[in-house]
Amino acid sequence: MTVSNTAKYALRAAVWLASKHGEPQTTQQISAGTNVSAKYLPKVLQPLARAGYVAGQRGVHGGYALAREPAKVSVLEVIACVESVGRMDGCDCQIQTGELPQQAVTHLLNDALTTMRDRFASVTLAMLLQPQETRHDSGLRTQDETSRV
Repeated sequence: MTVSNTAKYALRAAVWLASKHGEPQTTQQISAGTNVSAKYLPKVLQPLARAGYVAGQRGVHGGYALAREPAKVSVLEVIACVESVGRMDGCDCQIQTGELPQQAVTHLLNDALTTMRDRFASVTLAMLLQPQETRHDSGLRTQDETSRV
């Protein structure tokens, strides 16, 4: 249950753009701020742009900017732009009825994947911008909890 480097880079870029919300950032600025190769960034920015999370602007004052409010974009949405979240939908195991130990393993893996997916869905880019001590103290409030505050 690992998150691909591409997904990590997409998250880094999205969080960077969220931190600069409203200010277009060049590929070089994003690269410097995220430690992601400027040559690799288009691979993660283009799918985010196609999905409407990032907007590209050409010209002298051009660059990439987050196209939505950081509080309205979940980690899962960013990951889903660059890799199949079907990997997190369940185990590929084919268990026949009656094989209880194997079914228990399958259920455990499915539960873990569901927990990970739910966690990614509940955390927004805005939450990741909070100071580290605030994130730990609040346990990174979920979107539902944030809307009640």
